[in-house]
Amino acid sequence: MLVAMVPLMTIAQKRTKKNKDNTKNMNMQNAPEYQFMIMHGSETIPPATIAGGNPGTTNVSSPRGNAKKLRVSFDFGGFRFESAPILQETKYRSMAHALNFATRNGWELVDVNVVKTSESTDHFCYMRKKR
Repeated sequence: MLVAMVPLMTIAQKRTKKNKDNTKNMNMQNAPEYQFMIMHGSETIPPATIAGGNPGTTNVSSPRGNAKKLRVSFDFGGFRFESAPILQETKYRSMAHALNFATRNGWELVDVNVVKTSESTDHFCYMRKKR
């Protein structure tokens, strides 16, 4: 009886050979369909500066009439994307300018959160891009 069970036990313990191409295909199937980015824009009103040293006179408006200072940063989640340097090196005049520039580079707006405080207005734009 023992002699009859030995071949069955060895067949049950055989392992299949792993195909390296099959594991690569599995990794590509698990790859996310989208790339994600968070664009953070912070609009602050700079403190009033005294023009010419005269007390009581302030100069807070620019020649365009825009007294707010805008700072835009991008969070790619630690990944590198080909559009990252283009987006980060551009100077933006407003959040609409930044959003339009990002959409021209293939990013799609998903959601926006606006947080307003007494000193600033923070815009968090959640964007995605198809791979």
